[in-house]
Amino acid sequence: MRKTLRYRLLHRLRRVLGLRRDDDFDWMLYDHKYRQELEELEREFTLILAAGDYELADGSLRQASPDKKPLHPNARLLYETIVQLQPASVREFGCGGGDHLANLCTLLPGLEARGLDRARGQLAVLAERHPALVAHVRQHDIAEPLGPDDSPVDVSYTQAVLMHIHTGDAHLRGLEACSVRRGAPSS
Repeated sequence: MRKTLRYRLLHRLRRVLGLRRDDDFDWMLYDHKYRQELEELEREFTLILAAGDYELADGSLRQASPDKKPLHPNARLLYETIVQLQPASVREFGCGGGDHLANLCTLLPGLEARGLDRARGQLAVLAERHPALVAHVRQHDIAEPLGPDDSPVDVSYTQAVLMHIHTGDAHLRGLEACSVRRGAPSS
């Protein structure tokens, strides 16, 4: 409750001072809201997979461990799609707390997973939830082009990020960043 009130107060203060952009969230403060969202989701869904929790059969993830809660439908679709593609590498734009990257690594052992997130606070959440991923993530705004050191990957994706970006054409630039193909020059 205290964190939620602090988020709202800081959010309003930044808006009054003209520091807030037009997006749905103030990304520099979003980790406070995100932590609350994780707590709510954990009541109903499995957010972090362990080896053997799920298996792929006939193109669908099936729960192998009966004591687990189900996956959120969005996560299930994301994982099923990527697992069927069998990529060697993925990059998540807006990786947040890192659950999707960690779960894909569980489902696809040996996967080279990389993540980008605009907010340092989100990367702090990731460091708490998945310390093994810290070396594979960095701060980066989805609306900015990737740098020359960002090597190509087989699959790039974002989950529930673009729909919250309303500042100018940032959502279109983010979509373009996600769609850069292996070996294709980034713009």
